[in-house]
Amino acid sequence: MNIFIRTDASVQIGTGHIMRCLALADALRDHGATIYFICRKLKGNLNKIISERGYFTRVLKRPDPKNILIQCGDAPAYAQWLETAWQQDMDESKDALQTGVSVADWLIVDHYAIDHRWESGMRQVAKKIMVIDDLADRAHDCDLLLDQNYFQEPGKRYKGLISEKCQVLLGPKYALLRPEFRQARQFSRMRGNGIGRILIYFGGNDSANLTGMALEALDCPELSHLLVELVAGPNNQYLDLLKKQAQNRPGTRLHIQPKSFTELMLRSDLFIGAGGTTTWERLCLGLPSIVIAVAKNQEAFTSELDKAGYLIWLGKKEDVTVSDIRYALINTISEPSKNTSALEKPSPVDGFGSLRIAELLMPSPKEALNLRKAEMDDMELFFFWANDPRTRKNSFQQEPITWSEHVEWFTRKLLSSDTIIMIMENSGGLPVGQIRFDMKNNTATINYSVDSLFRSRGWGKILVFSGINWLKNRFRDIRIQAIVKKNNVASCNIFESLNFSSATKNGISTYYSDLSDVNP
Repeated sequence: MNIFIRTDASVQIGTGHIMRCLALADALRDHGATIYFICRKLKGNLNKIISERGYFTRVLKRPDPKNILIQCGDAPAYAQWLETAWQQDMDESKDALQTGVSVADWLIVDHYAIDHRWESGMRQVAKKIMVIDDLADRAHDCDLLLDQNYFQEPGKRYKGLISEKCQVLLGPKYALLRPEFRQARQFSRMRGNGIGRILIYFGGNDSANLTGMALEALDCPELSHLLVELVAGPNNQYLDLLKKQAQNRPGTRLHIQPKSFTELMLRSDLFIGAGGTTTWERLCLGLPSIVIAVAKNQEAFTSELDKAGYLIWLGKKEDVTVSDIRYALINTISEPSKNTSALEKPSPVDGFGSLRIAELLMPSPKEALNLRKAEMDDMELFFFWANDPRTRKNSFQQEPITWSEHVEWFTRKLLSSDTIIMIMENSGGLPVGQIRFDMKNNTATINYSVDSLFRSRGWGKILVFSGINWLKNRFRDIRIQAIVKKNNVASCNIFESLNFSSATKNGISTYYSDLSDVNP
């Protein structure tokens, strides 16, 4: 596959769009895709970093600053971020795409200045278009739309802005993170319950010097015992001032663009910073946060995360004072219940977002699927699978499962010698389904489910057959059974296709077979 990504970074735009697109590009490249970036040469661009990561980069020239962009009344709110008219950007992007490649299998667009008009024009050179958006403030012409932000009623956000045929992926489940966060997640549970180390980061530039404000808030007797890790970018205009502040406060270290930001997050007990890309990184690592919105597009979802108890939001940068930050710190430290962590509440971010999108765009062959035993670190994954609406509808107990109920159940099942729980993964390590066998009186009762994103691929049958084959290699003379609602047509079809016998009573079908009789 040839996949093109149209996105930009600049002083105005920031770096978040490029960084999340790089995370997705890495996952797509691992699937075998050839990735091309199309980026304009704006002030503060990251085109060199993209090239250093091994990607083909088609660079659009920076327009003459004398040519002032005149916006039409229906232009997107951030139209000026293109620094040229959308028609010109579209034509230049077409030319860049067709240099050596006649058509793109997928064109991925992550740009607040681009809307349906630009996207419709690119249909001539792209088979399919995916849009990454956060704002839900303009119409799109795309086949797939991703909004990784958290909203309690996300389904209404794009009503009337996309076609009914467009597939929509909403929520932090799809947050585009680098693999290191998924790998580091297992170590986040080692974090203690108390707060002893604070991490402060408000982005590379931090033009409002919120970093300095947070450090000033920490300069008081009540908070003098805290260790502070201060992170700033090399172009921060307040760098000299921050160095002096750090020197004057014992237990404070200033890091300028550190190599391992993930390690700093793992070592910290509380974060103070902005509501941008690092929001999803912090949630993935279970790092409690005090957040200030530094841009308009951060306000809505940060407020929603605050209401849901995933972080503490202080408000917009213009409205927050040093006293507000200090009060929030003292209050958080004195009230442990406010110190929300992955140990106390399931995180909506598990680090598999990039892999999910890559699998959706480039489906794995069935030969790439394999089983592994479930582990304690899979607890949150099973929680969200169990509460999937279709799973609950097909269950005999249809009420949503609470986190405390799930923790007790999953721990008991995982430790039981009478239960076998396995996960089906693709070759990249992405979990796509689960199967469980409850053993009693020489009978193994099957329970299984496939992730909602990957249904209708025939993977349910592969999952069940693979699980039974696993049993065949370890047990003999075991009877297999499955108890299924008759209106659960998909599951009924699977067991019938595997040569199970059945009996139906009161709308409930019981499928049964000996191990040796199960055949695809």
